Amino acid sequence: MLRAIFRLVVIDQVVREPFSSRCVARHMPGISVDRVALFLTRHSALSPKDRNPIFIRVCRGRYRFNQRRLSEVDVGQVYEKE
Repeated sequence: MLRAIFRLVVIDQVVREPFSSRCVARHMPGISVDRVALFLTRHSALSPKDRNPIFIRVCRGRYRFNQRRLSEVDVGQVYEKE
């Protein structure tokens, strides 16, 4: 799911930051809004100084990529997926 969100937001720029689970799920057929919301919640933090999470919670229900972790996403595999 991370690669799909990365592709939508960073590569294809279909969804702009800060994004919500509803915005992302709209472009991911077969995946529910609740599943995306759970994924974003589990992999996010409130503080941009926290180096571990992939996403930073900007406000209630809105997220952006943590720029410190963005380099860890394997871009090559994102392109190979489709």
